[in-house]
Amino acid sequence: LADRGVLAAGARLVTAHDATGHSWWIPADAVWSDADAPDRAEHPRPIGLATAGTREAALIKGVSDRLGWEAVLEFERGGDLPTATGVAESSSANAIVLDGRLGHGVPTVVVLAADTMRWGAGATWDGAMRRALYGDDPLAEPAPELEGLSELLAADGLAVASVDLGTP
Repeated sequence: LADRGVLAAGARLVTAHDATGHSWWIPADAVWSDADAPDRAEHPRPIGLATAGTREAALIKGVSDRLGWEAVLEFERGGDLPTATGVAESSSANAIVLDGRLGHGVPTVVVLAADTMRWGAGATWDGAMRRALYGDDPLAEPAPELEGLSELLAADGLAVASVDLGTP
């Protein structure tokens, strides 16, 4: 995200849906690492795979995973992630909370502790922290949070899209 990498449109396309449910065609290479396989693609890219009870909840989990995962990759490559000043406090005195925003305004955290690394993103810093620590934010209603995430991403020229990997 920090470099705003763009994929060239390939010969194969897949249907994606934005946060409001509108359909789009996107390059299959954005979703599958083996999009040009002769039979069918079988290897999805690690781009925020998620399941949940509702579409909105799945999109939030997927966005959280994607943004956090990219922050972790940046950190592992030697990138400098500052301390997250928007977080009230970490849940442990033995943890460091880093600001994982990479070219976007969505609150994103990477939580480093002695034996673990966790990440999460949300419409608020507290929500991002709850997602990192617990995998979900039970205090947030999915529809308004997805709207908040979408607005934050739109301010930076980005949008949420989902692809159902279980369909042809």
